[in-house]
Amino acid sequence: MGIPRFARWITNKYKKMVVRGEAGPAEVAALYVDMNGLIHPCCHGNNPELAAAPEDEKLRRIAAALEDMVASTPPTTLLYLAVDGVAPRAKMNQQRARRYSAAVGRYGRLIEEEPSSAEQAAVDAELAQVEASLDRGASGGANEGEFGFDFAFLGETPPVTAARPPRQAVPPMPDPDAFDSNCISPGTQFMTRVAAHIRQYVSARLAAGEGPWHKELAVVLSDSNCPGEGEHKIIDFMRTHVCAGHLKNIPGAHVVVGLDADLLLLCMTLHRSNVFILRDNDRDRTFGAAPTQAVEPLTPEGSDEEAAASPSPGADVETVTTVISSRRRKLEFFDMSICADSIASEITTLAAMLLPADRATAVAAAPHRLVNDFIALASMLGNDFMPRLPSGHCGDGAMDNFVETYVRHVLPHGYLVNDGDVDLRMLRRWFAGYVPVEAAFFRQFMCKARDTADFATAGPFPQESDSVWIDAYRSSVNLSNDTARRAACGSFVDGLRFVWRYYSTTSAECSWRWFFPHYHAPLACDLLEFLQSCGPRPAIPTERVPPTPFTQLLCILPPTSCALLPKPYRAQMISPPPEAAASFPMQWSVDEAAAGGQDHLFTVLLPFADLDALQRVSEDGARELEPEERERNVNRDDYLVILNAENRHFSRRPDSDEVQYRWIRDGKETPAGSDGVVHIVTADPAPTGAVAKPRRYTLSQVKLLPVIPPEILDPPPGKRVRTIPNVRGLGLVDSGLLAAAAVLLVSTFSCALATTLQLACAMALAVGVMCLAGITEDLDMGSSQVRNFTRDTMLDWLCPDCHCTNFGRNECCFVCERPFDTQRCPALFSAAIPRNPPVMDPDHSKYMSSVGIEVPGWMAAEAKS
Repeated sequence: MGIPRFARWITNKYKKMVVRGEAGPAEVAALYVDMNGLIHPCCHGNNPELAAAPEDEKLRRIAAALEDMVASTPPTTLLYLAVDGVAPRAKMNQQRARRYSAAVGRYGRLIEEEPSSAEQAAVDAELAQVEASLDRGASGGANEGEFGFDFAFLGETPPVTAARPPRQAVPPMPDPDAFDSNCISPGTQFMTRVAAHIRQYVSARLAAGEGPWHKELAVVLSDSNCPGEGEHKIIDFMRTHVCAGHLKNIPGAHVVVGLDADLLLLCMTLHRSNVFILRDNDRDRTFGAAPTQAVEPLTPEGSDEEAAASPSPGADVETVTTVISSRRRKLEFFDMSICADSIASEITTLAAMLLPADRATAVAAAPHRLVNDFIALASMLGNDFMPRLPSGHCGDGAMDNFVETYVRHVLPHGYLVNDGDVDLRMLRRWFAGYVPVEAAFFRQFMCKARDTADFATAGPFPQESDSVWIDAYRSSVNLSNDTARRAACGSFVDGLRFVWRYYSTTSAECSWRWFFPHYHAPLACDLLEFLQSCGPRPAIPTERVPPTPFTQLLCILPPTSCALLPKPYRAQMISPPPEAAASFPMQWSVDEAAAGGQDHLFTVLLPFADLDALQRVSEDGARELEPEERERNVNRDDYLVILNAENRHFSRRPDSDEVQYRWIRDGKETPAGSDGVVHIVTADPAPTGAVAKPRRYTLSQVKLLPVIPPEILDPPPGKRVRTIPNVRGLGLVDSGLLAAAAVLLVSTFSCALATTLQLACAMALAVGVMCLAGITEDLDMGSSQVRNFTRDTMLDWLCPDCHCTNFGRNECCFVCERPFDTQRCPALFSAAIPRNPPVMDPDHSKYMSSVGIEVPGWMAAEAKS
């Protein structure tokens, strides 16, 4: 999932980074595929019909999707296939939330509070009255029109106020044989069969040596028994072998296939040119039209799964070739060099506008450090490891505000990332600048929500009235206690450091056990107070041993998915021991605040899994495992290289045991069989700590456009124009002039005709013109100021003296009347179209609901048998 709305924001802002179709890279040296991005849509895709397909059909679809991807972007040298393995503890919270939420769809229900007896009596009385009235109306006569409205005329039934449904006693009975999408997790039998199928399919295609699977292609497969998320395994491989290793001189582009937004940040940490991300948003990955005979399924006979897997590559090639030729889709590539160059260019342009000349020159000399700081700032938008700041909504201009604050408050003194870690001194400076920004957003919301002007929207922070939204947020997210709030602040700061290290180094150098032990982030003012009082923070311990696959399954799977684990663990999940009972809840709360009704953005308030207790449960049950189950529970550091024996790039030299590309020199090789395919199991060396030299960045001066471009309308006399990169639109003053002109023109016409109807039409037209010009009813909040078409945001400015939010075209502050000044007054970006429900509501309690699951009797009986 990554970072909500980040990919859309960055591609809308830097449009040149997106290249489509034939404009993509002319030659692809290596193609890296995050296989979970293919497995999920091919196995369920949130489609009940697809999920109901037999397993062999799912495996055929996965192979067809892989074939389609390779055929559309054929690599010349390397194909890297990464399947998600065991994830760090920090990621397990998000995996756990997803899987428990998926279980609610099959085994759960919304838990609603029982109405009180008085409430139920009132509802019953209302229903009785409505039903009696309906009976009288149906019988005809004098009472037929009692409601005063003929509902039959509209073909509708009259509205009935129904009682709230009581708590559901028994959830709907699911099909015991239905596909459980939670099986797409490391350590399950399903993922073992998927890996076996991919190995056999790739081997058969390389043996044929046809089309994109030519004899010079080497395929690397890192399956689910190799720890790490798929995208991080890809970046680890590139960091080790492409940036600084023996694969760095391969000619051509390196294309990474994945949909997670954090992949954008990961690729930028490489600081390498010719790296692209392929996002095939329009592609039908389910291959619904593919014939069922496309790929032969794995046969269940025999004890050797490898021997049992016998795909038929020829039929599959024919199928996919037909699909590709019949519908030439437009692939979308993100050029990460252009993306990083654009970020560095914008920051240097802002620095030249806001900072002294000598400092701006120094900043422009280190563009890679600006990109690193941008990546670190993006962590405050939230990700798979920690929540966003309370005001960190990426779709509402948050990242623009982050960068503005960074340029004004951090760059004059240094950089956010120093010596491979987030510098807490610089972080404190950033929060000192951002606190007024966050306060401005909450103040605006409170003023609108209360529909009154008596709420202080100006004045140095904090004002007495600020305690309203501060207390509302703290109490609704359980951070009212000083000790808990300080602990949350410390964890959030550590989380920023963890994420930066996880993004910028290999997985082996990060902690496998650290996690953020809270559901929501503290307010910016609380984080600033913490940073002002805390001393140096100790380094996060580096736990290099990942949990076993079965331990992770116990951590992330709900009791209703117990069948995915071996029998010794199933009863433990249904009736867990006391020390692990809290890890298997049957009821929990969900926070829907700022999610816009999108389930995947809900904050799932599950109890955090007790990793130590579940590790003991896993170890106790390991004694009863079958040999095949023990094999599934093993973490391996190696990966498989599959290549044709005639591959010249990777073949052994006649006078040496070394291969041309040394990253497989220490591998355990399986000699080529009758199919002429070689399998080499190898592992990467321990990280040396060496950092590759950053590429040369191409910086350009970002064109600063006035709020109203001169070609549209000249600024009125005496009005100052705020210049900011890539900003266009009509200002409030000019849109007001247009609206007034429309009112005058149409009113004159209407008065000449002297009819009430025409005058009403004139007013309606005037209102329409005002709306088109950007004026709405909330003029006092500046919410209708400048429409920013490039960033999809509104642009205001913040008075540094009284902290009042002002229209972008205001010459002076609303409150203190101090004049606008580019150097002093920061830009303030916000959503162009307010969302409903509002994202800045500090009271999360009103968005809470409770959900739960129940284990069917047949499942409990099977688990305990």
